[in-house]
Amino acid sequence: MGTYDIQINGGTLIVKVVDRAALVTTELSQLRSLIGTTTPVGFMVKSNPASELKNGVRCPSDLQYSNCSMLQLCVENRCLVILLAHLDSFPQCLKDFLNDQGINFVGDRMSYGLSVLKSSYGIKLQTGVNHYIEVSEFASRVLKKPNICGSYLETIEKEVGFSRGECSKSVSIKDWGAKVFSVGEMQYAIQDVYSCYQIGNKLLNMLDELEKCSIIIYFRCSFGGVFHV
Repeated sequence: MGTYDIQINGGTLIVKVVDRAALVTTELSQLRSLIGTTTPVGFMVKSNPASELKNGVRCPSDLQYSNCSMLQLCVENRCLVILLAHLDSFPQCLKDFLNDQGINFVGDRMSYGLSVLKSSYGIKLQTGVNHYIEVSEFASRVLKKPNICGSYLETIEKEVGFSRGECSKSVSIKDWGAKVFSVGEMQYAIQDVYSCYQIGNKLLNMLDELEKCSIIIYFRCSFGGVFHV
């Protein structure tokens, strides 16, 4: 549907935005070519929930979910944005990709994202097969800082020394189910998923090969198929 060249942290992030099942198939194939044994894949789900806060506190388990609007996947300098709200059908290749036991997904608020996918499209990830890593838990274990487990993404970025790109404070997205986004809106939209990829990659590079293997095995044995680092 469209390509955005987003300038971020001194480099260019190529963002592909698709709204057709056939395009998803093509772009997922290209994304797969970048994924190695321990390469993390940034994973984010965006939607328009009825309520995100309860008494001023973020409570994902209490959200009333609207339909899942956007799925974001990021590897290296490429990001795939799938406009789920506009797909003509939910492609089998995407279900297979999300269920691929050889892929390590890293994201923020994973329980939220997986719950929205399930409620909107009936996508239930198989227990003990998929690798979904909550970025704050990953950082807390690798950095040996249990107090940051469950922290906001901005906090984790500071802990690992990652600085997200500049984005105008006047830019925001009121409707994640829109079909057209400006360059500024897309830059805002992909900041979190790009950050999750960068953090996951940096944390893995901090480990030696033996530690990488052991931590991936640990993820694969985590409860509910959701990676617990």
